[in-house]
Amino acid sequence: MMPFRRRSSAVFMFFAALAAGCAAAGAQTVEIPEIVVTPLFTPTTIDKIGSSVSVVGRKEIERMSPASAAQLFRSIPGVTVVESGGPGGSTDIRLRGAETGQTLVLIDGVRVNDFSTTRDDFDFALLSPNDIERIEILRGPQSALYGSDAMGGVINIITRKAGSGKTASAKVQGGAYGTHSEELSAGMSAGDFRMRFSGSYFSTEGFSRRGDREANEADGSEKWAGNVSASYAPADGPRVDVGVNAFNQSADYDGTSSSTGPGALNTVDRSLVSGFAKLTMPKLGDRYDQSFTGFFTDSSRDNHEPASTIPLSEFDATSGGAEYRGTLDLDRAGSFTAGLRAEHEVASNFAQTTGDFPGYESERTFYALYALHQFSPRDDVHLTFGGRYDGEIDGDGFLTGRATAAWQIPSSETILRASVGTGAKRPTAYQIGNNLFAASEFPGETVDTNLAPEKSIGVDAGIEQLLFDGSLNVSATAFYNRFTDLLSFTPFNCDTCSFSDGAYENIDSAETAGVELSVESDILPGLLKVGASYTYLYSRNLDTGRPLPRRPEHSASFDVTVYETGLFEMTLSGVIVGERFNRASDAEPMPSYARLDFSGKLHIAEGTELFGRIENLTNIDYQDPVGFNAPGLSAYVGLSWTH
Repeated sequence: MMPFRRRSSAVFMFFAALAAGCAAAGAQTVEIPEIVVTPLFTPTTIDKIGSSVSVVGRKEIERMSPASAAQLFRSIPGVTVVESGGPGGSTDIRLRGAETGQTLVLIDGVRVNDFSTTRDDFDFALLSPNDIERIEILRGPQSALYGSDAMGGVINIITRKAGSGKTASAKVQGGAYGTHSEELSAGMSAGDFRMRFSGSYFSTEGFSRRGDREANEADGSEKWAGNVSASYAPADGPRVDVGVNAFNQSADYDGTSSSTGPGALNTVDRSLVSGFAKLTMPKLGDRYDQSFTGFFTDSSRDNHEPASTIPLSEFDATSGGAEYRGTLDLDRAGSFTAGLRAEHEVASNFAQTTGDFPGYESERTFYALYALHQFSPRDDVHLTFGGRYDGEIDGDGFLTGRATAAWQIPSSETILRASVGTGAKRPTAYQIGNNLFAASEFPGETVDTNLAPEKSIGVDAGIEQLLFDGSLNVSATAFYNRFTDLLSFTPFNCDTCSFSDGAYENIDSAETAGVELSVESDILPGLLKVGASYTYLYSRNLDTGRPLPRRPEHSASFDVTVYETGLFEMTLSGVIVGERFNRASDAEPMPSYARLDFSGKLHIAEGTELFGRIENLTNIDYQDPVGFNAPGLSAYVGLSWTH
């Protein structure tokens, strides 16, 4: 294996060569700072942000026309995507090596992690890309602003909203594996009122997720998705925003045993509904902004395995709450934001089994208080300091903090960034329910029924450099995270115990470290643009000394786009995933792989475009997790209309 120093040197040489190409082209562009919301709650230009944040915008989503939302994350440095068996299979996303449940996922600011499950994570297979306006990926521990689960970072999915006037759009596409999808949306505005709705349907016959991809029984999937949003924003009165997002998916899947493996008629039904209503008050005395937000989520997952020992397993989760947030303008002293949040969640799991853990029922009420101070001691230096306390009625709480800095070096196009923060994740309802059951059923075993939160601390530092009048943007970030009190399931060692009898304990520790590199360039404006990213990720379980599973040490991506604005666009993109261990106990790593994809669109009439994509151009045979098939060479074509 090539040492990391040599590999990183090769990457920097590539960046340097690209820069030389830009210089030769003599490209002249104007760099307009992008505005992001997630890092500091309020719209802020990205040059003033000390945290590492990446944005996937609407243009990129339309260019890719992806079948799954997971494809949108593969080009982001520091992000690991694991898809289990193509569309409809479970999809995990990790930030900087943290576990999937240690990444907080928001849809329009509403938490959508499934807290009824073991890991309290979000399955990205449920998400539809058609109604996403942008995705903000915030890396590093963010619990000081967002509370539990935000140990690896935050992914905020922002849906499309109504513009001015009346709009309508429709899209149809189809292709390999009996795949087709249809989308419809419409929006309108009248005075201070705006409203938009959308709906989509996706279906695929699929391929066998395990075993022989083509010969075994195909595992299909179908998904419905819908969105409704509205706003009322008078110039001299309170602003009201409301939104509801809904997803429903049914998918076939294969298990690992002889009764649930390839050919088994297993299905999983997932659903998620989330929504919010936000009241933003007029500014008081030109200094104080305040808002009140109510929110809810309702999710369910039913696994049907007719031939297994657990033919039915049901997970249900419902939450609702409210949040108050106020921001005071302190002039030269910056701004001070404070908030109060309360949330009640109900979760349950039922497993149709005998002897083993049959499930649980749980009700918990949480509250949080947080504060954030932003100020700029100089016009080119921007600092933030934040802290938060998360508590539980009849339970324990935790305190987290975070500080960031961004410095734009005077008379240069160089921005330096740094941050340090702590993260935490409270035990899931499933973990608590399992331990309560174990304590009552196995009185001779030592079982902790008062599990502590998982904890982390993380630091990062980076540089962003604009070159050649903004035509080339190069960035590099180094990071380190340490995780403690990680919860691990430990089986009991008794004569009457089965492999699934055991309890969760705060016993594991881990660390991750690495480097994230990226480059973007309009080499020939109006004709050719390129992008590339590379991530080196070191991960270790500190108790065993083993690498953490499913985290590649080296990963990279690139895309090359040839386009003529308003006429056509063609993109060749590639993803390289290095060796990684499927399980912590594996002796040999999984082989690396490189996948190429092609996408394009052609303007054929006003408001009408023909688009298509070819996945896995070289038809490589690869697996994300061991045992799960990936799509072969496959093509899709579609037509979109916008008025």
